[in-house]
Amino acid sequence: MTGDQRSFEVFQDLFRGNCRCMYSPADILRDGCERSLTRKEQRRAWRKQIVELVLYNLPDRDYLAGETSGEFGLDDNGLELYKHSFVDPYAAALKAAKDLCFAVILEPDSLGNVITNQNVPLCADASSGYEEGIAYAIAQLQSPHIALHIDAAHGGWLGWDGSLPLAAAEFAKVVTLASNFTKNATIRGFSTDVSNYNPYIANPRANYTQYSNSYDELDYATSLAPYLTNASNAFHHRSRTEWPPEYPRTLIDSIVWVKPSGESDGVCGPTIDGVEAPGAGLWWEAYVENLVKKADPPLPPISS
Repeated sequence: MTGDQRSFEVFQDLFRGNCRCMYSPADILRDGCERSLTRKEQRRAWRKQIVELVLYNLPDRDYLAGETSGEFGLDDNGLELYKHSFVDPYAAALKAAKDLCFAVILEPDSLGNVITNQNVPLCADASSGYEEGIAYAIAQLQSPHIALHIDAAHGGWLGWDGSLPLAAAEFAKVVTLASNFTKNATIRGFSTDVSNYNPYIANPRANYTQYSNSYDELDYATSLAPYLTNASNAFHHRSRTEWPPEYPRTLIDSIVWVKPSGESDGVCGPTIDGVEAPGAGLWWEAYVENLVKKADPPLPPISS
């Protein structure tokens, strides 16, 4: 076993001890979470746990970067395959697990590309498929124990004054479209900074953000909220999710690791000791070591 493999397993073990549990769609579809650590933790702690999932398989996804392209193509009946071979069984598996709460993040960065990259032919061609695919997923995943979050990119992307109303209008459009599939379909909220390195609170703020009011993720959420209120009544139906009382209904529900810690977001992010990150999705050993060193409170030692 290499050092990187051992670090990966150790870090996984650390996170498995937390109440916030992460599982891939394959885990959900394979065994319905019957052996999931979430259920074990629920029995141990005698309180509801939240399973955090990312639904991410749109046809022609990540068409600009290409590092996380998926299995479906719009030119090859990809939208129908996405709906019926991916979303339908995914939704069925989650709906069947009524003893668990799910927080599902929908298609990171996808609507961000729709909002800002219409001048790119690939984006313009994919936009309607992205909108319909996400709307279909929202419609199929309506259930009291499933909380849906449209991904809203991050403040450095959509937080500019000119982009905020466009973002709100696009999100409202997709939720309204979902209601064409399932009446009164709704979402709980939005996820931000899933695939980037923006700070939640930037202190000090970076000098290149001087012309933006959304220079960190808290300011982005605060800036976006009024536009969402004004954009459409699509957001006026609050989610029916029975959310555990220990998670208060405030502007920010929680701050979580969405990607597993140590999974690279690609070479466009920060460097560590002058060394760039590996490609998106690859294990980044130096980043994990940094996280462990800077953990507050410190992480307890574990046996080798």
